[in-house]
Amino acid sequence: MLAVRSPDKAAPPWLEQVRQEQVAGLYKNVLVGMMSTWLAGGVLALLLVQQHVIDVAVAAVWFGIVTLLTIARVALALVYARAPDAKRAWRKWASWFTAGCIAGGLSWGVGSVFMMAPDRLDLQLLVIVLLSAIVYGALASFGRWIPAFYGFFLPAMIPTAIWSLAQGDVVHVAYALLAAIWIPSVAWLALRFNAGVVQALTLGFENAALAEDLRAQKQLAEDANLAKSRFLAAASHDLRQPVHALGLLVGALKHERLEPAAASLVDKIDAATESLDDLFSALLDISRLDAGVVEPRVRPVAVGPLLERLADEVRPEAEAKGIDVRVRPRDVWVLSDAVMLERIARNLISNAVRHTERGSVLAAVRIVEGRGAIEVWDTGPGIAAHERELVFREFYQADKSRTKGLGLGLSIVRRLCTLLGHEIDLRSRLGRGSVVRVSARLAQAPEAADAAPLPLRETCAGRIWVIDDDHGVRAGMQALLTNWGHEVSVAASADEMLGAYAQDKRLPDAILCDYRLTEGDGFAAIDRLRRELGASVPAALITGDTAPEQLRQAAASGLPVLHKPVVKARLRALIGNLVRAGAER
Repeated sequence: MLAVRSPDKAAPPWLEQVRQEQVAGLYKNVLVGMMSTWLAGGVLALLLVQQHVIDVAVAAVWFGIVTLLTIARVALALVYARAPDAKRAWRKWASWFTAGCIAGGLSWGVGSVFMMAPDRLDLQLLVIVLLSAIVYGALASFGRWIPAFYGFFLPAMIPTAIWSLAQGDVVHVAYALLAAIWIPSVAWLALRFNAGVVQALTLGFENAALAEDLRAQKQLAEDANLAKSRFLAAASHDLRQPVHALGLLVGALKHERLEPAAASLVDKIDAATESLDDLFSALLDISRLDAGVVEPRVRPVAVGPLLERLADEVRPEAEAKGIDVRVRPRDVWVLSDAVMLERIARNLISNAVRHTERGSVLAAVRIVEGRGAIEVWDTGPGIAAHERELVFREFYQADKSRTKGLGLGLSIVRRLCTLLGHEIDLRSRLGRGSVVRVSARLAQAPEAADAAPLPLRETCAGRIWVIDDDHGVRAGMQALLTNWGHEVSVAASADEMLGAYAQDKRLPDAILCDYRLTEGDGFAAIDRLRRELGASVPAALITGDTAPEQLRQAAASGLPVLHKPVVKARLRALIGNLVRAGAER
């Protein structure tokens, strides 16, 4: 067996696979080529016998050798196709194939000398032309493996060239000289063809490696995103508990009679608590969007009043910085979710105020290309061209010198715009400021009766049960709700609350329960309380979790959900709704 080696200038990691594919291609393409060559040999032998230029015995012997070699090589190809480890043992199969090519080349090269018809230049040219055609066919079939092609090509062509040179006449000597030029040219062409095949296979494996690396990098990114969500889920509850308790206690403290200096300190603590609440709310928004629990309720929304209200919210902060906040309203209605659109506009306006040190912020309503648009202009530092896409990513801040916020505002804006089908555009000039435009489909203003807000009823006092396994939260809730005029009972678990109920037998008007309890969860606690009490008491969940799975469960429960740290105004409104719902049962 021949030992086949192919010189390699470089050995990339996938060289072994390239060689395997080269040899596999030899066996894949060989059957059609060998059968065509065998048929051509049969036709040539019959023609020469019919022309009485060679003996039948010579033709029979030559064609018999060609036939046997063809059968042997076909059998070799079939064995290769069935061999389980054929590709891994490519060196062995390449050697066998090259040996078959050498034998086939000798059968045609030596045989063609005996097939040359004396004094019949036309038939001699026919043999040479047929031999040349077979060589070119072999280039396509065997050129992917140079030892195999050379093993067939050189033994097939050199004997006829030597025979022509030996004839001595001008025509045959001219052919021999032309063959001396042609044979190296074909050999060089084969090298080029082989290099192209190797390059194509190498590029294929490089692309496959790049695709695999891309998949791996994508998986790493997805794992990192999942790890982020898990971290938020694991840390959020524990981080929110003390902030939630602090907000409740500060809210209760503000109802006490305090000295002016102490009251001022309480106000500052309350403001700091609200800032923490804003940060947690941003993290919660990201988690809720990741969880897919946010479903838009699209209806006509008036844009002008929305911007005026939001401008009033940020005006104290802006005036403290010497910034003028202006609104250019317009009677424009768009199809959107009122809550989500307010969140988008609030983030844009507050972001503009936060990053503007002098000048002004303008919130305007426009109609652009048949769509209603909110535009927020500022005279801030501007955003460089290469950062205009980056600022919409999570935790990215263009102005690295500022530490306020987490860089989530614009990320939330883009996610909400995508969810609502709104278009968002950012234009900016360094040192001159920026403008962000959010546009939505125009809508007709609803009837006045539909647009009028529902009247609010006075908050009524009630008996409230609070279940939370954190002592600080229980103390804060009891103090705050008592100051609001409610009768409050607190417990760390459903068992403890049922034990207290066994003493006075008074049903609550509403239940507020933490989602994550030491024993079970808030769903199970509320369900058990309702069963034991034999009444469907209005209830709500309060949670500090941001894990997508828990958020989906909370959304599917049908219970109202507040997220820690709870905004006191929302808590008060929720309790009022629950107490009224209980009174109407």
